[in-house]
Amino acid sequence: MTSREISELTGKEHKHVRRDIEKMLTDLREDGSKFGRIYQDAYGREQNEYALPQNLASSGLWTPFDIGHSLESETVGGNGSRMLRPFAKSYLSR
Repeated sequence: MTSREISELTGKEHKHVRRDIEKMLTDLREDGSKFGRIYQDAYGREQNEYALPQNLASSGLWTPFDIGHSLESETVGGNGSRMLRPFAKSYLSR
């Protein structure tokens, strides 16, 4: 699961999710560079994100409460879209 997916599921800003991941990786004594990657945003700029394996993605501060809360709420990601709900349920049930 990527940091951008976590951001969309929780409604948190991506920069805050990245900060939380960096703290979590430091606390776990994991090398963050193993999970970092570059993507291009809508303006063609290179941006950083993290691609976490499921065991790390489910150990972050945003899970299970934030994602579970988003799945139960009327909207997901705070933008009125319910499109992420099926994705999140299938991902979390793996």
